[in-house]
Amino acid sequence: MTDTLIKRHPNAHYCYVCGTKQEEGLHVEFYELASKRFLTIYHPHKDHQGYPEVLHGGVAAALLDEGMARVYQVYYDDPWGMTIDLNIRYIKQMPMDQTLYVVSELTKDRSRMYEVQGYITNGTEIYAKATASYIKVSVYEKLKTLGYHTSDEPFPMQTIELPE
Repeated sequence: MTDTLIKRHPNAHYCYVCGTKQEEGLHVEFYELASKRFLTIYHPHKDHQGYPEVLHGGVAAALLDEGMARVYQVYYDDPWGMTIDLNIRYIKQMPMDQTLYVVSELTKDRSRMYEVQGYITNGTEIYAKATASYIKVSVYEKLKTLGYHTSDEPFPMQTIELPE
């Protein structure tokens, strides 16, 4: 399935997953897709491996959690999601030599919480699938005071081929 990147979403300064000033962090990028799904782009770093040449499962969990929690921003600036539960099924070892993508979509929106499903892919293979629930918390105004910003870098691509 081909999807189109339509909007870049902000990063924070010191978040482990998205922090632009977080030296040991994952340095991901976030994009809204035309399909109302959310795309997280991650370029593996040698410090994030578990077994040789394989992404650490805890890093994969952090990628899924952050990418899935942020899907609500496709619809609203606030509230944000705080994780209630995260269920991951690891399918294949994740390579360290390929760009990885988290693709997530909102599956249920309730008054105080929302549910999401997502997966990690290289664009052809699915390495892990997850579901999660998030409680809604209003933090957008606070985030803006802490260095939450949108990069003016060009989009890495206009469209992306995804397996689902």
